Amino acid sequence: MVTKKTALKKTKRTQTKAKRARSRHISKTDTHFLIKRSLLSYAVLVFLFFALLSMSVYLVDRMIVENSHHRRHAQIVSIYRDLNLGENYRPISSNIFGDKRVYSWDKHRSYASVVTYGHNATVGDTVKELSEKAKKAGFVQQKIEYEGSSSPVYEFKNDKGNWLRIRAIPKADRDDAIYGTKTYQFVNAETTNAMAPTHVEIKVNLDDNNE
Repeated sequence: MVTKKTALKKTKRTQTKAKRARSRHISKTDTHFLIKRSLLSYAVLVFLFFALLSMSVYLVDRMIVENSHHRRHAQIVSIYRDLNLGENYRPISSNIFGDKRVYSWDKHRSYASVVTYGHNATVGDTVKELSEKAKKAGFVQQKIEYEGSSSPVYEFKNDKGNWLRIRAIPKADRDDAIYGTKTYQFVNAETTNAMAPTHVEIKVNLDDNNE
């Protein structure tokens, strides 16, 4: 027979067990919360680390590329400077760049830097003078494209594999092409070579001569 005293003891014992269970449950919940918070912090730190690493790699890569472009640009400027044209050649336009610009339709061809000049002399004398200057700058003539036409292109190459392209045409020819003056009519190369003043176009390509 269960007395009131015995029942009371059982009730207290049951309540004590329930309190212990609740205590263990609460402690376990706190631990889980701390673990989850630690994992979240760790994930954020890992994300920040890889983000900073990726940014650093990108910046280093850009620095290398920009440095390469700067060196190439300086090399091209040096080639123009070595031609030692002087004040008789008056710059008209300039497009010098250091990055290699490949044709979108032909990956084996690239654009050349170009500077145009005005020269108060005949086409023939201008070509002769520029050829001498190119040779003094370390270039050797390779061939003449469109020889016998109104605008032949004289191609030179140095021992570094850099290409120099020179085109000299009468100013009247250039004016006709731009303004439609119709003051120039090609007869033959001999007649063209005797005309003055001259419009000069000098191209430099460090990589190829496929333009």
